[in-house]
Amino acid sequence: PVGATPQVHTLYYNNRSYSLSTKLSTWVEASAACKAEGGYLAMVTDMNEAIALTHVHPRYHDVWIGGHVREHSWAWEHTGEALSSTPTNKTKFPPWITSPQRASFNCLSLRNHASSPKFVESRCAKRMGFACEE
Repeated sequence: PVGATPQVHTLYYNNRSYSLSTKLSTWVEASAACKAEGGYLAMVTDMNEAIALTHVHPRYHDVWIGGHVREHSWAWEHTGEALSSTPTNKTKFPPWITSPQRASFNCLSLRNHASSPKFVESRCAKRMGFACEE
């Protein structure tokens, strides 16, 4: 609901800790909030991790994660590591909802789409919750 106090949920997965916040933020604000807490926007590196994050709480339909366009290609903000724009045939990862190509959609969100995690290219100024990794 509008005006509701933002909530934070914690997830421990594969020896890592994640904090998911319902605070509606732009990608830049979300990144700064994660850094202020000693973390960074989550790097979702396999399908099981994506599934775990999308099943934390039903209020997290779309959350910012740490991917963004850097010099015309997708990369993880925290490490600068390249992020493939095409899923592998074997693992179906990364799980892009559509092939990323929209010029002004330069930030990455994770969507719980029909109970399946999807990477969605989004406008960085859009406001949504976010997932930090520590």
